[in-house]
Amino acid sequence: MPAISMLVGSPNFDNFLVFGQIKVGVFLTAIVNFILIAVAVYFAVVVPTQKLTELALAKKKAEDEAIEKEETELDLLKEIRDALAKK
Repeated sequence: MPAISMLVGSPNFDNFLVFGQIKVGVFLTAIVNFILIAVAVYFAVVVPTQKLTELALAKKKAEDEAIEKEETELDLLKEIRDALAKK
């Protein structure tokens, strides 16, 4: 909130836009605080979780490809063995 307080002059908007009994500034303060906390949670929790999920999927895909490659090599060796056995 320091950047906002530099622009407005106070760290909260409680007395900003008062229409009689209705204080719109209190609502604005709550919205700004919510947005700041949501951004912090997003960058502290969601982004790292997405990166870890991507890494796990990439590792799983690499393992699956390695298994497929081993199976094809095994199939090729069986074909060579069978071809040599026919001679």
